[in-house]
Amino acid sequence: MSATATGAQMNQLVLPCYSQLVPENVYPIKEALQRISLIRHLGELSVELPRAAEPKIEDYFHTETQYLRNGLFVEVNDPRYNKAQHQIITVGVNRRYRGPHDFGVVFPSNEYSTVGRNPHDFAKHTVNKTRNARAGNEDREEDTNAAMRSAGHGLIAKMTTQKQLGKRWQEELDVLRVLRGDIKAPALTTRYQRRNIDRRRALADEKIHETVEIAGAIGMGLGNVAVSGMHNATRKRLYNGNYSSAEFGFNWLRMLSVVGIYQNEKIHKLAVSHDMCAKELKEYKPYLEAKERERAAIA
Repeated sequence: MSATATGAQMNQLVLPCYSQLVPENVYPIKEALQRISLIRHLGELSVELPRAAEPKIEDYFHTETQYLRNGLFVEVNDPRYNKAQHQIITVGVNRRYRGPHDFGVVFPSNEYSTVGRNPHDFAKHTVNKTRNARAGNEDREEDTNAAMRSAGHGLIAKMTTQKQLGKRWQEELDVLRVLRGDIKAPALTTRYQRRNIDRRRALADEKIHETVEIAGAIGMGLGNVAVSGMHNATRKRLYNGNYSSAEFGFNWLRMLSVVGIYQNEKIHKLAVSHDMCAKELKEYKPYLEAKERERAAIA
């Protein structure tokens, strides 16, 4: 994808596989869940992994699907919506005509600036920073040109980072989609080796706990003790709780669904932000092109 690709093009690249991830109806597969190799493997892992501390009732409540979704997604009438400390990204939200993506999405701090920072404010800040760095230079025109080029380069770098982040999220979604197929596949027809299944399970486990952490600590503002209880309850649900094989399968599918929906909404916000960067870049692109022509003439 070029640096000036639109958000719509980016959206087409990273979104399609998600529709295959969310379970349409898990109940008809109960018999299959009871005899698949992955669930047996999880049973073996439950012996090897350290047992989680016994969660409280509220810890299980905090890991219910609806609670997690409330921690990850924020409606416009929610008091948290306008509070920056919750790291909520609201780009692309139409407050008047509410669509399927018109709500805020909670982001971790290491991804927030890449997606959430307004491209216009980012570019103007870069322009002012460059002008201040060149203070005292008598050639004001060259100062302006340099500042505009600096903003353009900054936007291109930001869009490149967004592309890389979107690619990583898509790859993760692909792994989760395959793992869902592993969970639903009967043992006699599964074609995956155990080590490949375990790699996918390990990534899914990491993404599930990461999502639980974001929902609890950032989205709902829970303290360390409560978030730790959420992690313990999640381990019980996935590995060594008092559940049957079918129930473990349902727990995995439900948690994968939450992670998949969250990843999908992050991708949507990323695509909107990418499109905003591409539009903002149009103001600075002539300065970049003029410099390229100047260099070509010298060469």
